[in-house]
Amino acid sequence: MGRTQGRGMEDEVPPVELHLEAFWMANTPVTVAQFGAFADAARYSTDAERTPGLPTWRAPGFVQRPDEPVVCVSWRDAVHYANWLSSRAGLSPCYEIRSRGRDIHFHPGRSGYRLPLEAEWEYAARSGGREVLYPWGEEAREKVVAGLANFRPSASGVHSWPWTSPVKTFPPTPAGLYDMAGNVWEWCQDIYHPDAYGRLAHGESMTRLLNIQSAADLHRVMRGGSYFNPIGMMRCAARGFGMERMSAPRVGFRLARNAEASGP
Repeated sequence: MGRTQGRGMEDEVPPVELHLEAFWMANTPVTVAQFGAFADAARYSTDAERTPGLPTWRAPGFVQRPDEPVVCVSWRDAVHYANWLSSRAGLSPCYEIRSRGRDIHFHPGRSGYRLPLEAEWEYAARSGGREVLYPWGEEAREKVVAGLANFRPSASGVHSWPWTSPVKTFPPTPAGLYDMAGNVWEWCQDIYHPDAYGRLAHGESMTRLLNIQSAADLHRVMRGGSYFNPIGMMRCAARGFGMERMSAPRVGFRLARNAEASGP
């Protein structure tokens, strides 16, 4: 995990080796249609919808199709969606939501849907931990990458997507996952630490970096880059972050689950 080649930010080093239990990863980000089914069934209002003047998933500032990734959802909104989907599937929800939503306790051993750990996300982006620069491989020519991911090229006329694109517009990674680079940033479970890898390298438990006890001012990790970012943020090792209640037209999420012998 972490940057082993090329340029990047200081929070991507030093690279560390970690052990992960088997997990399932959704092959696309959650779509507008999927999130809409939840919001309607649960009568759920997002953090942005409860804050006057902010763009929302229903009106992000541009027109979206039902099969495009939902945006303007906070980390907490994603947690509520995961719990709802778990309950519908008869699984044990991974998040215990207390004090009218002010406190969220994460149970990593449960069977339900959850946000991916940052290490899981990077392992998946690397199609099983391969030594590659981008989820698609090493190709860095923007004219070629324009056919592989939704990002913001340095030259005009290279790309046809000014905003989000449908989730299966571009080819999947070798692992069969779509949009692991570009389109929207994706929330992860972990609290963001700029020196996370240094802590891990010195023996700190990854469980502590998950920050099991939630708080309103926490910064959570985001991965993958978005339609607004240059190609450098499409790298497997690139990291982003935002406050738990933050939402933006460039941020969405996908889900993961602990693997089970009977399948996903």
